[in-house]
Amino acid sequence: MTGSLESNGDIQIDGKVEGDVRGKGVRIGSTAMIKGTVVGDIVELAGTLDGKIEAGSAGLTSTAKMSGDIVHRSLRIDQGAHFDGTSLPHSKAEKIERARPVRIPDAI
Repeated sequence: MTGSLESNGDIQIDGKVEGDVRGKGVRIGSTAMIKGTVVGDIVELAGTLDGKIEAGSAGLTSTAKMSGDIVHRSLRIDQGAHFDGTSLPHSKAEKIERARPVRIPDAI
């Protein structure tokens, strides 16, 4: 599938998605391949993700392969999982976002 996928409920993905995924709970099965950002209250990765996770609670199982950043409140990485990226707790991410300079357009 190519394009964004969004739900107010839970989502289970077992195929290939090129695009962003957003749901209350997002489970990415061991055969799934995602290229994009995954957002949810709970995100469980067992497959392959090339992108970013933004979650209240994120978990990478032993079969997970992830390349990208994780912004989270809590994070679990099981032994055997492959993670190449940066882990950033929500509070630090919010501080970084607030510290970014705001560009004001030049007056005409």
